[in-house]
Amino acid sequence: RDPSFDIEEIAHALGMMCRFNGHTRHFYSVAEHSVIVSLLMQELRLGDPWEGLFHDGVEAYIPDMVAGWKNECKGWKEFEGGVDASMRDQLHMPPSKTYGCQQADRIAFYIEYNYLTAPDKITHHHDGGSDDELQRIARKLIAEGWRTMNLYPKEATAAFLKRYNELGGVRHG
Repeated sequence: RDPSFDIEEIAHALGMMCRFNGHTRHFYSVAEHSVIVSLLMQELRLGDPWEGLFHDGVEAYIPDMVAGWKNECKGWKEFEGGVDASMRDQLHMPPSKTYGCQQADRIAFYIEYNYLTAPDKITHHHDGGSDDELQRIARKLIAEGWRTMNLYPKEATAAFLKRYNELGGVRHG
C-alpha cells in the first residue's frame, strides 16, 4: 500500500529542514527553497508552479543526502524514487521532475548559492553540464531583487502553506 502524504506535515518538515544539509552560512529551509522554485516556474513560465512547490516534498519523509554520498548508498536512489513517485501520483504531478522544474531548481540553486555560500558571485559550483544560461538568468534575477529571506522554520512553513493556498490548495485524493 502506498503511503499517505499530508500537506501540513510536508510544510512543517520542510520548514524545519535546512537545505544543503546545513552546509550554509545560516539556516535556510527546504520549504523556502520550494516556494522560490514554485515562483520561478510561474515567473519564467517553466511549467506548473504546483510541481515546483512539491518537487522536494519527498524530503519531508526521507531526508536528502549530499550528492556525492547519495551515489555511494546502494539502493538509495531507487527507494527515494519510489516514494517520490507515490507522492507525485497522490499530488497529481508528472511522474518525474519536468525539464522546466529542473531548470527552476538550478536557477534557485544559483540564487541561493549567491546568498548562502559565496556572496556577490556565482561560480561554476555544480554537478556537471553547462549551466551558463541558467547562471545568466540567476544573475539577472538577483539584480532584479530575487534573494533568499532565510526565514525561521515557522515562517518558512507558513510561506509554504500560503503558496499552497495561492495555487488552489488540495489536488490530492
